[in-house]
Amino acid sequence: MTGVCKFRATSVGYKSNMSQVSYIIIAAIALFFIFEGFLPFVSPGLWRRIMHYAADRSDKTLHIIGFISMLIGVILLIFAHYYVL
Repeated sequence: MTGVCKFRATSVGYKSNMSQVSYIIIAAIALFFIFEGFLPFVSPGLWRRIMHYAADRSDKTLHIIGFISMLIGVILLIFAHYYVL
């Protein structure tokens, strides 16, 4: 399988690649919640100001910010896939 990320199921203790994929998805969602909750936990005032700022922006601006955020995520995934793994 050239170009496909191969998992070592025995080293992590999983029985199949599907269970590893499930683990990775759950871990990614868990990290998302950890990162999303970090700023409100550490600095609720700053988080509130950021939310007020975002609420005052137009839909077009929020679309652009969302697109840029997704683009950064895709670029990081590509980098991780080709250069880290």
